[in-house]
Amino acid sequence: MTKEIKESLSKAKAYLLSKQNEEGYWSSVIKDIKGPEHLQKPIAITSQVIDALIYLNLENVSPIDQGIFYCYKEKVEDTDSIDLLSMQLNALSYSNAPFIEKKAKHLLKVIINRQNKEGFWPSFPKTSNLTNFLVIESIKKYDTKESLKKIKTWLVNNKAKDGLGWGINEDSDKSQVSFTADASLILLNSNESPNVIKFLESKQSKDGGWPSSDLTYPVESTIYATALVCLVLIKTDINNKALESGINFLVNSQLQDGSWPLKKGDTEGVEFATCLAIKTLVYYNYIKEKLKENNIIELIEKTNKQNVINYLLKEFENNKRKEFLDVNF
Repeated sequence: MTKEIKESLSKAKAYLLSKQNEEGYWSSVIKDIKGPEHLQKPIAITSQVIDALIYLNLENVSPIDQGIFYCYKEKVEDTDSIDLLSMQLNALSYSNAPFIEKKAKHLLKVIINRQNKEGFWPSFPKTSNLTNFLVIESIKKYDTKESLKKIKTWLVNNKAKDGLGWGINEDSDKSQVSFTADASLILLNSNESPNVIKFLESKQSKDGGWPSSDLTYPVESTIYATALVCLVLIKTDINNKALESGINFLVNSQLQDGSWPLKKGDTEGVEFATCLAIKTLVYYNYIKEKLKENNIIELIEKTNKQNVINYLLKEFENNKRKEFLDVNF
């Protein structure tokens, strides 16, 4: 599988680089949007592509630099969607240029200040666990322990009413795959076990993928939901057979041009799905290789495997960011 994944990632890298606009951004081609429309804006897509390319070891990093500068120039008001503010911060976090760092510092302050006292971040009509996930993905690179603690407490106390996982927010009666994965990844970032493996296993489709939610794709397997669930399983149960099936689904769903569609069987690639698939496959390969090392095997024997994997992934993320910043210094 390692060989297939490396070939898959190589094709994906070529695809993303070929799709960059002359002005430095990437854009969405989705015509029938299910989900928040503002997440299809170029700044949101570009931020996700930057995040993916960081993990693909580019020899020439100028495409990433151009994307970062585009995100810096884009005007996002302090009162705009917290999702867009988070996407902009995520992109700017990969630059150490003083003028960009200054803007990133301002964005971080705005995002922290907009956290509700209960712990969540606002999103229509009240909050969304997708919004909370996007926020955490952007601020976890900074010293934000208090904010992370608040959202962790809120999530633990606000599962869907069926008690199996999470819905879009605390008012949800039914747990949904994508929102459960979003919430789980937030909790795992704080080394909190989400206890959702049985629920996620029960929702896996016969093709190895997972559907998203009743709000978008309740039956068909999507690349987005499958990649999210695989990330949860990588961090909680790396040897789970459901994970192996999910990884196979991702590899086999890739289109000839190197992109991933929204769902298997679609003929057109979608950037946000492609980026999430890339990140998932990179993480999977990295952990599988690390678990072969004698010192890691010995460490796992002495402590909690889940904590070791989470530590390795956090270290991996931090090192990738540091490597890129060092190159661009």
